Amino acid sequence: MNFVEELFNSQTSFCAHCCGCLISALKQAFKNLKYGLIISIALQLIRTLKTLAKNPSAIKSSLRHEYFTIALFLPAIVLTLKLVRCSLRRIREKDDGVNSLLAGAAAGWVATKTLSKDYWYFYLTFIGSRLIGAVHKHLI
Repeated sequence: MNFVEELFNSQTSFCAHCCGCLISALKQAFKNLKYGLIISIALQLIRTLKTLAKNPSAIKSSLRHEYFTIALFLPAIVLTLKLVRCSLRRIREKDDGVNSLLAGAAAGWVATKTLSKDYWYFYLTFIGSRLIGAVHKHLI
């Protein structure tokens, strides 16, 4: 079985998911795509309502594609993070902070390519939540 087939069909002893690493990552990415679309549509709706309240004729200028980068940001981050981490677990045959660090670096690079620079606060919120989660997991 080659490396991609292993990622698709099996899991390591370190994996907590119920199916293959790739299927688990795709499931999580689609779930986050749904959340990203909801956030994007909500932000777009708020901007459109604000524009309508100020100047009803400027509705076209209120529609911005940057809001929809959030819908791509969430699944791209999760997919990269999970696939790199599971791949490193297989390659290094251990689960430690190095895997998480490298997976986080790869996900951060993907984030810079998917999220509009105008919404860096969203990225910082995501990083902050991951840091809090990591500290919580370490303390428990």
